[in-house]
Amino acid sequence: MRSYQMQFNIQDYKPDRQRAIVKAVGKEWPFETVEVVVNGEEISAEGSDSLYGAESEEEFADRIKLSIWKANTGPCHVSLRAVYLDGNDYSFDKDDDVQPTGETI
Repeated sequence: MRSYQMQFNIQDYKPDRQRAIVKAVGKEWPFETVEVVVNGEEISAEGSDSLYGAESEEEFADRIKLSIWKANTGPCHVSLRAVYLDGNDYSFDKDDDVQPTGETI
């Protein structure tokens, strides 16, 4: 079990899909604490929890990005910052708005 502080920023999404996107983020990352700010142009969320099993930060980032894209019914800009909380000072950043080859929405 590895504990992280996760910060998500989502931009260029379809406004009518806003609720679905917020719901998708919550399903993929069971936040202990969450603050979602929706200002019409950006959805931001952050919270602390743990990654379990053998899932890497990269795999988690890809999984949540695809979940957000499915909720949006198309690609949008997703930025993730993960700060490792158990020991060494470590952070992982993923800023992506290009669909990986072979992935389907």
